[in-house]
Parts: sequence; structure tokens; C-alpha cells
Amino acid sequence: MSTVPSWLEVTHLIESYSDSALIAGRVKAWRKEKNWSRRELAERLEALSESSGRCEYVLAEPAIVKIENSKRVVSLGEAIGFAHAFGKSLAELVLPDGAFEDADNWRLFEDAVKALTEVRNATQSYEAMVAKLRNQIRELPRVREYITGEHQSARDKADAHHRVGARLMVAEHVLGDIELDFGEWIAELNS
Repeated sequence: MSTVPSWLEVTHLIESYSDSALIAGRVKAWRKEKNWSRRELAERLEALSESSGRCEYVLAEPAIVKIENSKRVVSLGEAIGFAHAFGKSLAELVLPDGAFEDADNWRLFEDAVKALTEVRNATQSYEAMVAKLRNQIRELPRVREYITGEHQSARDKADAHHRVGARLMVAEHVLGDIELDFGEWIAELNS
């Protein structure tokens, strides 16, 4: 699991958690922590704008007053400018405490959904392969002989690695009319 949130995750967090009052409170608190006047903050934003070439960082003192009093919404560019001016990340400015833990949980949930989808797709592919091999062993004796040989070899090495265990399970699924119970199969592979 990555420790750096993707843009999709950041967008999700900002849409879910960010609000103007939170940003206003942080701008005001951080400005006071630094003992900057609103005019000094405006000058710092202007200097940042000149050095970076980003005009959206420029804010006049009256705009900062409105932002700090939640009377004006902060644009994304302005939020980035504030974060740079205070030496903070954009996430620290726009997200409440605990949002990153929520992001980790959201990411974990999304990863679990993806993993389950992959398991379902793999299960469907596996079932189709077993069905095709079952048809082949009915029609072609050499295929039955090959899989029977693999089955016996895998049985002889049943105490070896999980891959050998998987070979045994596939051979048994193909040679017999064994129901495909993946929970039981995974438990056998892990034992």
C-alpha cells in the first residue's frame, strides 16, 4: 500500500472533508503563529507568485480578511499558495485531522474490492480452463494420460511446495467431477 495518496484519493478527501471554515481557521491560525499581519501574508503570496509565475497566489489584504472570516471561498490555486507560504502541504490546509487515516482505510477498502474482483475473474477463467480440459480428456486419450501422470507425480510430492499442491488440485479437478470449492482449495494450499 502506497503512503503517498493518489490524485484520485486527494480529490476524494477534499470533496468529502474540506470546507471553507476549516481553511479559514487554518489560514488565520498559521498566520498568527508566524506573527504575520494580513498585509505581510499578502506580500509573501505576491513574492511566491512572482518566483513561481503563478498569478493565482496573489491576494490582496481585503481578500485575506474575507477568507479568514469564511466570507470568501478559496480556489485551489489560492490554497496551494497558502500552503506554500506557510511551508505546509495542501492536505494539511484543506483536510481535517484524521483524514489521512480515513484515506488509508478508503485505499484499503478499494484494494480489497480490486483483489476480490481479480479473484472472481481468476475463478471464472480457472473454471473455464477446467471445463475445457475435461472435454479434452474425454476426446483425446493422450491429454488424459498427461494429466493422470501429472496427478500421480503431484501426489508423490504432496509434501513439497504449494505449487505442487496446486498442480495436484488442478489435476483432481480435471480428472474428476470434483466441485470447485475455492475456499477449501485455498485452505489446503495454505496448510
